[in-house]
Amino acid sequence: MRIPSTLSRRLIAASAACFLLPLAPSGCAPDAEDQRDGEPLVPPAPVPAGPAARLRLDWDAHDPPHWPAAGVLAEVSGAIYASPDSAADALDDLGFDVVDRFSFESTAGAVLTSGDVTVVAFRGTDDRYDWLVNLDARTVTTSHGDMHRGFDRTYRAVGDDVRRAVRIAEPRHLWITGHSLGGALAVVCALDLLDEGYELDGVVTFGQPMVGRADLAEHLDRELDRKFVRFMNESDLVPRVPPHFTHAGSLVWFTGGAIKRTYPRPFAVGDPYSTRGEPSDAVSEPPPLSDAEFRTLQADLRAADASAEALPDGRVPVGGNSRFVRDHGMDLYLDRVRAEVGK
Repeated sequence: MRIPSTLSRRLIAASAACFLLPLAPSGCAPDAEDQRDGEPLVPPAPVPAGPAARLRLDWDAHDPPHWPAAGVLAEVSGAIYASPDSAADALDDLGFDVVDRFSFESTAGAVLTSGDVTVVAFRGTDDRYDWLVNLDARTVTTSHGDMHRGFDRTYRAVGDDVRRAVRIAEPRHLWITGHSLGGALAVVCALDLLDEGYELDGVVTFGQPMVGRADLAEHLDRELDRKFVRFMNESDLVPRVPPHFTHAGSLVWFTGGAIKRTYPRPFAVGDPYSTRGEPSDAVSEPPPLSDAEFRTLQADLRAADASAEALPDGRVPVGGNSRFVRDHGMDLYLDRVRAEVGK
């Protein structure tokens, strides 16, 4: 089963526009931050109860970032790190009654289903930052552009399992999410499922590194027009690696006590914001680290891991004591989304 085409869904959305509007923190009238050039947005309708219901709502990545789906996907991305029993309880609380896990070496995730809603969730590594310490800028050429070779190879190890689980689920609403390395794999998975003929409700990632060069990013922006959002927390450096790569999608950046955005694609003809100029919350994309900065990050991670004290169970904290990844933990992203976005 395939979900409706983008055109059909936008026609449907036009008749139910209240669902596309931001959810004000009070659930009533929007505050001053939820306005464009002084024009207040129409107050939203009440958000349906239950995570699956929130993932059935249409949304627009260029709207103010109070999307009910963001809260659900942040909870999923956090739960996927837990032990199998704890994760099962958390995902059950979120309403997912079918959990099809996949893993290969340190790569892991799950295809979660609740009725006609399916979420493909990828976990970042739960050990040291070996993947980041060893990360380079080598690419593989795909039919859509140059992709990071390591991310492509890692996804291929679990791709058959993901496609099988999605095919069995026959989703009407299909989302992909992940944190850190899991966010990069979520993007590669999105490309794979798009090539398989699926249309995605959305891709939402947290602390995600870049996946490809500019040509691949342009392809993603065309295919996931206004359906791809990346969250970045304060000075997290992981979204700024590897050097010489380019992000796709729209950035939501928690910075300095505010939320800033990027709008990488021009507003479409007829977009109600197209004649109002740049939105007040717009910001430039943080630039990729230079080669020298990236080497400094990797050296710091090596030193931090070498000096970190082991936890009582013998594990070493992820990233050791590195100052460069102190804003990167999924728990930090989850706290910010709970507080400011996923109402």
